[in-house]
Amino acid sequence: MKRRFQLDLAKQDEHFDTERGIIDLTTEFENPPSRLNFKILMSIEDLPPTLAEVDTDSHLSILSEDYFETFLKDKSLKFLPEKPVTFYGMGRRPVRSKYPPLRLSFQLGGTLLSGRFIIAKELTSSEVLIGTDLIDKYSLSLNPPYRDWE
Repeated sequence: MKRRFQLDLAKQDEHFDTERGIIDLTTEFENPPSRLNFKILMSIEDLPPTLAEVDTDSHLSILSEDYFETFLKDKSLKFLPEKPVTFYGMGRRPVRSKYPPLRLSFQLGGTLLSGRFIIAKELTSSEVLIGTDLIDKYSLSLNPPYRDWE
């Protein structure tokens, strides 16, 4: 009986191919999901590329404090007219930035973008973390090739 409902539902799809039938991918991807975030090359302002971590669990995009103090602190960047941010993350601990957020231009592949970044000393897994704020703002999507990370 389950099969009948599946076929009825599939027929409502205007692209359903009756000759091909229902495509069953339930056993196609049996590799366990990675517990690691995907990393991509990006360039911030006029700096050489760095690895950025893409984290769909984070609602904020973050720069490590080390990266900021090493490469960006002496540039004539404008902080946003906001107070330094406190948020809960990275193990559900409070994270308190010493600095107000920054709006920075950055490049992903062949695309120039701009976004708001929080500076946090707790970010140690990479120099930059791209969160869902930028993913949603620019409708970014990733289609990384499958790699056996573990």
